[in-house]
Amino acid sequence: PQEEVFTILREARGAGIEVLDTAIAYGNAEEALGRALSLAPAPSFRIVTKVPRDTTAARIDAEVTASRERLGGRV
Repeated sequence: PQEEVFTILREARGAGIEVLDTAIAYGNAEEALGRALSLAPAPSFRIVTKVPRDTTAARIDAEVTASRERLGGRV
């Protein structure tokens, strides 16, 4: 549930976690994270994502753009 994700984020930040690692390979993690961040003002995090290996610059740009969209455009 989204409320649970938001609670986890708040507790993580309170514990000193500043970086969140995500990727499309983790299922709907980016969408869930984006929705949780939109619930209420949350502490800021650095968000890291990954792209496929051996890819072109254009593909990297497309993957990062898609990731930002899945995260709700908040990053």
